[in-house]
Amino acid sequence: MKPIELHLIGEGEQRDVLEKRAKELGIAEKVRFIGRVPHDQLAAYYQRSHAFVLPSRNEGMSNSALEALASGLPLIVSGTGGMAEFVTDGANGLFVDPENAESFASALVRIAENPEEAAAFGIESRARAEKRSWRAVAENFRKILEKAKKQ
Repeated sequence: MKPIELHLIGEGEQRDVLEKRAKELGIAEKVRFIGRVPHDQLAAYYQRSHAFVLPSRNEGMSNSALEALASGLPLIVSGTGGMAEFVTDGANGLFVDPENAESFASALVRIAENPEEAAAFGIESRARAEKRSWRAVAENFRKILEKAKKQ
């Protein structure tokens, strides 16, 4: 299994607490607190990643999860908010319990230990993103309008 390294992008109220906890656990060298990244530089982070993790307890339609989907990443997410609209457990990602850190750890290990499955998840994520492109949405809207016009 490849060593797992965590890159945390963004800012939040818990950063200091998380940095301290990583030191206490002896994993600080495996956790990178990147901070805020300008939007035009995010794609590079997605491209270097092997998986995307969103541990939110409460989330609407996450832009970062949609970007990860478009980047062809396996997604490890809690089942909150709009995640079920574009993630199917075992097809393009894994659902985990946001209250159980072990479920996240198990999902990450599964992705790391099963590169073929992770690659299949990524391919499915990209395919799902393409179905939601502006071109696809516009084409579906055009079809609806044509159907309504005929009635």
